[in-house]
Order: sequence, then C-alpha cells, then structure tokens
Amino acid sequence: MKRLIICLLALLTIAVSSGAHAAKPWDSYSDAARTVQCDDFNQHGNLVYMKATGLSDGDYEVRYYDADRVLIQIEINTSSAGELLSEILPSSHGSAAAGIWEAILYELPKIKEKGIDTFNVQESAIPEFPSVATGIGATVLCGVIFLWMRKRAK
Repeated sequence: MKRLIICLLALLTIAVSSGAHAAKPWDSYSDAARTVQCDDFNQHGNLVYMKATGLSDGDYEVRYYDADRVLIQIEINTSSAGELLSEILPSSHGSAAAGIWEAILYELPKIKEKGIDTFNVQESAIPEFPSVATGIGATVLCGVIFLWMRKRAK
C-alpha cells in the first residue's frame, strides 16, 4: 500500500511538472501569426499581439493597463472556434507609463475574468511626445514664426 501511494505521488508530480511548460490560454506574441511568444517589447512600432485559446464562443472584453495601472484601451471581441485575437500598439499611447503592462480578458455579459497576461513595454517602445501633440506644437511654432517675420517686414 505504501509503495502504491509513493508511485501515485510520483506520477502526480510528473504530470504537474510536465504541464508547467504548456502554452498559457491568454498570452502575448511578437508576430501576427501568434507563433512567437514574447513578453518584452522594446521598439517604437512594436505591436503586441494577444491570443486566447480554449474559450467558449461569445463576446469578450479586453482591457489593457499600463505600468501605472491606468486603463489605456478597451475592446470587445468575439471568440470563434475557441480562439480570440487582440492587439495593441504601445507607441500610440504616448502618455502611457513604461514597465509591466497587463492585458485582462473578461467574458461578457457577466464581466467574468478569464485570463491575465503581463508583458514588459520599455520606454523605447513609447514615444517621448505623442505624435498628435508634436504636430500641433510644430504648427503653432511655425505660425508664430510666420507672424513675427511678417510683423518685422512691415
């Protein structure tokens, strides 16, 4: 009896340890095909591709939070054939904090949490100045210089 218990514990340990390396059901990837799992994004323009597996067909909400736990993007997606895809472009959120971001997957309509994935977004992946603010600032600066030059010419 004692040997049977030891054998069962050994089998259970092997089964648990072999499952530790399996792909998570909600994970981040560096490629659109979602074949290269990645948790570190360090270049401007890097898209973070997300994929969930093993889901029931239906609607899901994805919430992305930056390193300061500020909600920066929400989207509603539909799972088909047990799979759901999502993506975020960190460089489009210029005021977001670099560091460990979270992508949280919720099943609708009850807002039941189905998965959390964390990934590192480095400062180099987020622009120092948001492109819209930079464009407006450049336009205003050009207008001021034009008016100053026009006034000097008179």
